[in-house]
Amino acid sequence: MAEPLIVARLQDKLDIQVAAEADLESGAASRQVAPRVDVIFTGFTVPEQRQDAARIELRWMLAVAVRTARGAVAARRTAGPLIAETLVALLGWRPDADHAPIRIQPAGAPLYAADWCYFPLLISRGK
Repeated sequence: MAEPLIVARLQDKLDIQVAAEADLESGAASRQVAPRVDVIFTGFTVPEQRQDAARIELRWMLAVAVRTARGAVAARRTAGPLIAETLVALLGWRPDADHAPIRIQPAGAPLYAADWCYFPLLISRGK
């Protein structure tokens, strides 16, 4: 699975905490650290299918998490460069030789919860 490779790539390229979903669930990574990027598997799509074969795209959400204690505008200012660095680190990168490069997908609006803001970035990888 590409998730550990995605996490390792981001840890290598970013100066903030990067955590896989399993690390967050087990407590191995702190949900209180900010800023950080959480890597969460969101499923797959089947963009092409024939009788005996299918092309599958695996999808992940990268949640760029920042504190909002100083307000939404400050949160967006903090997150903006992190979003750009995250996308630059992954766009076109191949986790392994057997799969297509990472592609960026359309994502929704940020989620504001308590003192946090989560900026979703959606990526996919084809086989």
